[in-house]
Amino acid sequence: MTENNLIYAWRIQHPDKKQYTWHLSRSPFIHCPLDYVLSTENILNILKSTTIKPGFKSDDALVSLSLENIKGEKGPGYFKMNNSILLDTEYKKKTNV
Repeated sequence: MTENNLIYAWRIQHPDKKQYTWHLSRSPFIHCPLDYVLSTENILNILKSTTIKPGFKSDDALVSLSLENIKGEKGPGYFKMNNSILLDTEYKKKTNV
């Protein structure tokens, strides 16, 4: 985490909560945080929520996150393909055209 500048996003959003992503339901009862929601600082800014929910018929929990939908400004644009590339034999060989 330190080497890649990652942050434990779930812990940032839930600093006082104790919740685990894996459990052993028979004796000895064990709970562990095996799965993590990791993020960079940039993603943390658009992270709406992180949750840990019980898994269905599993000892693993469901870990989910929700990101804000950011709508960037659209500028004028168009796509124009250079049709002459379709005549290139090397291109045809590589793409099976």
